[in-house]
Amino acid sequence: MCFLKVSDDTETMDLVVHASIYARYEEILRDSKGKYIYFEGNVEKDGSCIVKVLRMKR
Repeated sequence: MCFLKVSDDTETMDLVVHASIYARYEEILRDSKGKYIYFEGNVEKDGSCIVKVLRMKR
C-alpha cells in the first residue's frame, strides 16, 4: 500500500494506492515528481481518494 499527496494550482489531495495497484505502477510512481499523473478512484468524505487506475500523462 502506498500513500501519496498530489496537487495542482488549485487543490491538494491525498491518494491511497492499494498494494496490487502499487505493484503494477510502482515504476511510474517512483519517477513521478513534477509530472502529471492521471488517476481514477473513489473520493472519500475527508477529500482523500482510493485509487483504482493510474497512468502517466504524456
